[in-house]
Amino acid sequence: MFKNLHSAAFDCAPHVGRGVYTVPDVARILNIPMSKTRRWITGYWRLDSEGQRQHYTGAIDRGSWGTGRDKAVNFLALIEVFTFAALRNEGVSAQRIMKARQELCQRFDTVFPFAFRRFFTDGQQMFVTLEDCREALLIVGERGQTAFKNMIEPFYRKIDFCNETSLAEKYWPLGKERAVVIDPHRGFGRPTVSGTNITTESIAHMVLPGEPAQFVSEMYDIPEAAVKDAVDFERQIAA
Repeated sequence: MFKNLHSAAFDCAPHVGRGVYTVPDVARILNIPMSKTRRWITGYWRLDSEGQRQHYTGAIDRGSWGTGRDKAVNFLALIEVFTFAALRNEGVSAQRIMKARQELCQRFDTVFPFAFRRFFTDGQQMFVTLEDCREALLIVGERGQTAFKNMIEPFYRKIDFCNETSLAEKYWPLGKERAVVIDPHRGFGRPTVSGTNITTESIAHMVLPGEPAQFVSEMYDIPEAAVKDAVDFERQIAA
C-alpha cells in the first residue's frame, strides 16, 4: 500500500493539495542560501577529468518538475530539502547523504525517506544497523547518535505526519506552539495562519507599513497573537 502512495501519487506534475514551491520559495521558507537551494534542487555543472562540462543531478530526484529557473517542487520535496540541509549542517557529506538516501528508500519502501515518519522516530535504532555499512547516512562524525538526536528531534517537533501514509503533511516553521504553518492543502502551500487560508505575507504587508496588529486581527477575525506570529515569521525569512 505504501509504495503506491509514496511514489506514483506524488511523483508527477503540479497538483492542488501537494504544494508548488519554486527554488526561491524553498530558499525563503527554509531560510537556506539561494545558491545551495538551487544546487540541491536543479543540480550543477562541473568540468570532468577531461575538461568537459558535465551536469550533476541535485539531491532531490522526486516530487519536482520543470527545468532551470522554472524548476519547482512539491511539499514532500521541500521537507526533504530541509532534512538534507540539516544533515549537511552537521557535517555529513553530500555524497554520503545521497548514498544512504537510496538505502533508506529501499528500507522504507518510499521515494521520500527524509519526509517519512520512521526516519525521525526510528533514527537512533537505525543508526546502529546503518553504521555497519560505513557508507550510510547516519554516521555523523564522532558524535554519532547524540548528533543525530540533537539534529532530528527539534525538526521532528515541527512536523505533522499523515496517519495513512506516514509522510509529512504539515510543517510548523516556528514550532507547533505558534500559528504559522506550511500546509499544502491551505493557501496552495504558502505559509499561512493555522486553520485559515490567510497568508503570512498578506498580514505582514499590512502590519509592517504601520497598520495596528489589533486592526488586522479584527479585520481577518484571527487572534492578535497569530498576527504577531505571522509578522515574526516574515521578518525572520527576510533577515
